[in-house]
Amino acid sequence: MSALLRILILDPIAFILACAAAGGAIAVAILIQEPGTPSQSVAVSVVFFGIAYATALFAAWFAFVPALVAIALAEAFRWRSVFYWLAVGGGIGLAGYVANDQMATPTFDDERVLYYLGAGFVGGLAYWLVAGRVAGAGIPPLFGNEPDNEP
Repeated sequence: MSALLRILILDPIAFILACAAAGGAIAVAILIQEPGTPSQSVAVSVVFFGIAYATALFAAWFAFVPALVAIALAEAFRWRSVFYWLAVGGGIGLAGYVANDQMATPTFDDERVLYYLGAGFVGGLAYWLVAGRVAGAGIPPLFGNEPDNEP
């Protein structure tokens, strides 16, 4: 696959899947935490997908610009490490927590910060699994004559 097609097709698909994974992680965390969750499987499924859809939309809206910058840096410098994507996802999740609590002073002693961090980590891992492992493949190096280590 050429580098341009990979960037134009695979990266947006990976971003959408990462946002869906982050929304699913938040939905699972909320449904596990709530003591009064209905026992009917249809009701649980409707609530799960409603929460996952809403949080995935929020994640996509909030994380678009930071993720675009992180993707551009990873493509330009060939950063393929899973730790890079976990750090990016965790950072975006933490920024989402702070932005969500912008009316009040954010306190990092409640469990909601773990929801946001966990969702960011899951989203970063999902992006790495789909597109982050091949970041920069087929693109000439920016600096020097580095050997191209294709996966």
